[in-house]
Amino acid sequence: MRLHCASLRIIRFTTRQTAPRYCHIFTRAELDSKDIPSFYDRTVEEHALLPPTRLNLKYMLDFGANSYKDKAKILKSARFVQRELPIRLAHRLLDLQYLPYVVATNPHIKKVFETYYTSFNLLRTHPLVTTMEQNESLCTLLKALIDKNAPMIDALAKGIRECHQKLGTRRNFEALHLDDFLDSMLRSRISRRLMAEQHLNLGQNQQDGFVGVVQLELPVWNICAAAARNAELVCLDTYYAAPEVKIKGPRDLVLPYIPGHLEYILYELFKNAFRATVEHHISNNAPEQDIPPITVTLCKSTHGVTIKISDQGGGIPADKMKEVFRYGYTTVRDTPSMDQHDGDQLGMILSHRGDEGTVMAGLGFGLPMSRLFAHFFGGDLSLYSIEGYGTDVFISIKSLDHAELDCDGLNVL
Repeated sequence: MRLHCASLRIIRFTTRQTAPRYCHIFTRAELDSKDIPSFYDRTVEEHALLPPTRLNLKYMLDFGANSYKDKAKILKSARFVQRELPIRLAHRLLDLQYLPYVVATNPHIKKVFETYYTSFNLLRTHPLVTTMEQNESLCTLLKALIDKNAPMIDALAKGIRECHQKLGTRRNFEALHLDDFLDSMLRSRISRRLMAEQHLNLGQNQQDGFVGVVQLELPVWNICAAAARNAELVCLDTYYAAPEVKIKGPRDLVLPYIPGHLEYILYELFKNAFRATVEHHISNNAPEQDIPPITVTLCKSTHGVTIKISDQGGGIPADKMKEVFRYGYTTVRDTPSMDQHDGDQLGMILSHRGDEGTVMAGLGFGLPMSRLFAHFFGGDLSLYSIEGYGTDVFISIKSLDHAELDCDGLNVL
């Protein structure tokens, strides 16, 4: 049970051990602790030495399908989560500790470290789950930590952006080799959240047509249409105009997949396509009714689905193609100011929108994270562009009954 008040958030855990019953209350101070490990505290290092268990999607689906109402399997799942999450957090904490000084001391990066360290301690000190009552306690903690860790991607992105600006040049920033670090951080985040939400959905949030977080017959056409509509609303709010989206392909196309993952990929790609199309159109002073459509093509493949998103947004310059999948890269900084536009349509729109003028673009994480989500389950995301015309993005999504996680060692767990 979670209670909110102005100065205290209480999460009540009621668990039963072999003898007396006890109740522990986690205060806001515990959940928001900013304690950092002492130089001589080897707890994190000791957990990082433990071998994590490689995730297997087929096993997760088979185990989950047979776990409903089976208390023994739900308790087994709880103990697996209890063991694995602290190990994975320990690896990421070490990665954060080993960052160069200019990055590790950034306030946003420090916030990530403090949040992960608090999560690590709360999980490793939670009593081992042996009863359904103790499992309820663990689930309450997992829900709280999922909420608490949700803003950490933005914190990472802001921290990396500030480090880039502080170093002044792309060459100095690239010398830090942060892309591999961010890949590890974000892959690990996907796996941790997947494990936590899978366990929560097996025991508490059971839905028809799902095994844990996996929807057995995910309607691809509907997901594309919903993601396009969400991106369209943001585009209209930003530019007061938006291209039409035309989806071609079978409406009955389904596959077992995690809805949130595909929604994220498509939403980020649609935002890019909408923004490029509208800005290119307005920059050329073309009438609003002449904005070219964005075309989506759906095609069933042997082990999944291929989705192509095509826009006529002017394409990407050849010298920028190597940059688009780098964390922190965004064309927002290249958008001319009002003075540079000298009063043209695009400059006027962005000027009048104020801070909301950048709402279509984030902090340069959308495209690399979308590819990471696709790779995570054995799929792919590739981009082909014709400068002066437009861009095609291909998303290959493997059905989860054929997919394996993109794991190549501890760095991705």
